[in-house]
Amino acid sequence: MNAIPLKSTRVTLADKAYKEIRKAIVTLDLKPGQLIYETEIANELNVSRTPVREAFRQLREDQMVEVLPQKGIRVALISKKKVDEVRFIRIALSVSAFRRVAQLWNEEKPECRLLRKSIEKIERDHQAAMDAGDYVACFEADEEFHNTIIGFLNNYSLNHLLSHLNDHANRVRYLELLEKRHMGDIISEHRQIFDMVVSKNEEKVEKLLVEHINKHQCDKSLIAKFPEYFTE
Repeated sequence: MNAIPLKSTRVTLADKAYKEIRKAIVTLDLKPGQLIYETEIANELNVSRTPVREAFRQLREDQMVEVLPQKGIRVALISKKKVDEVRFIRIALSVSAFRRVAQLWNEEKPECRLLRKSIEKIERDHQAAMDAGDYVACFEADEEFHNTIIGFLNNYSLNHLLSHLNDHANRVRYLELLEKRHMGDIISEHRQIFDMVVSKNEEKVEKLLVEHINKHQCDKSLIAKFPEYFTE
């Protein structure tokens, strides 16, 4: 009789561990190439080693960590090829989603007015984070802008796919924020993109969105400054 609740608890803890470790990897709290250990992570998260082990299994599938024989688990290096692949997919899916939102936009509809209010709040929060130099909050606001507009379509499969794919590119984006690159441009670019969505100008939405996403690449200066973080 106890099997179901025990299983439910274990899955919840594994999910928590997975999300926390994944966030630490994306935000570079766990550096590319760093060795990590079940016991240390379990102690930090105040859970047993079992959910951490399950989290590592999921992260291996996501190619965010790798197993080194006789050494343990290592945070995967940032693959330049993987980042380019993810950027290509992100552009294709995001452009389709944003264009679809532009097609559906109707200021008379309550859901559109609600989306506008949500985007305006994200913009205010993003500006406050930037003014405070809170790079984590800036990153989260950037993510929330894209997720909120795509979320308007209520397409769970699209949301889930982009969320997991973006982790590889997001490490580069976070590194850019730490280096204060593109910080001043992000909010104004978001505003222009959303204005074109509201204007139902699909071609302009696509042009601006592609330019916006293409900024986040493994450029030579980042690689030169952090060569130990990257691999082909």
